[in-house]
Amino acid sequence: METYLIGPFLAFLPLRWRARFSDRKLNWTRATLLSGVLEGFVAFVALVVWYSIYVTRIGEIIHGAGGQYSGYVGLFALAVHPLTWVICYFGCEGAGRIVAAVATEESHGTLLLWLVAWGLQKLSAQRRSQPIADKVGPGRAGNDLEIASCRPKDRWKYPLTIRYRDEFFQVIGGERKPLSEPRPYVYFLRRLPADEIIKGLEPYDPNAIPEDQPGFFETVLTEIRRPK
Repeated sequence: METYLIGPFLAFLPLRWRARFSDRKLNWTRATLLSGVLEGFVAFVALVVWYSIYVTRIGEIIHGAGGQYSGYVGLFALAVHPLTWVICYFGCEGAGRIVAAVATEESHGTLLLWLVAWGLQKLSAQRRSQPIADKVGPGRAGNDLEIASCRPKDRWKYPLTIRYRDEFFQVIGGERKPLSEPRPYVYFLRRLPADEIIKGLEPYDPNAIPEDQPGFFETVLTEIRRPK
C-alpha cells in the first residue's frame, strides 16, 4: 500500500536520499511509474493554467500586433517564454521516467532534486576540505610515529628527516586513505638511527595549518601581475 500512497512522492528523490527509506518495502519501479504519471499530469495542468493566464494578460497586445494572425502570434509568444520551457521540461521528464520504469524497470528521480542533492554534497565536501591540523600518533610495528594530514606533503619521502619535539625522525613510507576522511594522507616515520647522516632536515609543527597550493590559473595570474 505504501508503494501507491507515498511511493510516488518518494520516487522524486535522488537515490542517495532514498537510502533513508530503505526500511520501507517499496516497489520503486511501480512507484516511479506512478510518479511519472503524476509529474506529467501536473505539468499538463500547469501548462493549461499558464496559457490561460498568459493569454488573458497580453491578449489585447497580441491582438493589436498580430491582427488576423493574433492566434499564431500568441502561440509563438507562449512557446518562447522561459516558463513554458520549464513546464514542458517537467512534462517530458515525467514521460521519460515512465518509459524507463516500463522498459528497463529503472527508477529515476527528478533532475531538480538531483541538482539540489549534488549541490549540498559539494558544499559538504568543501567544508570537509578546509585545512586542519595534523594528527600525530604512535606508529605501528616498525614505525615510531604515524602522522595523518589533510593535505599531501610532497617532500615527505625517504630519506627526508624531520625534527619534532627536539627529536629526529625519518620518513619511511605512507599511504592514502579515502579522500572522504578529514586526514587521508598518512605518513610513517621512525627515529633516525644514530649512525645515519641527516638528509634534508625539515622542522615540523603538527599545529601549523597547511596552506592550499595555488592552482594553475592562480599561478599564471600571479606571474602576470608580478611587476617586471
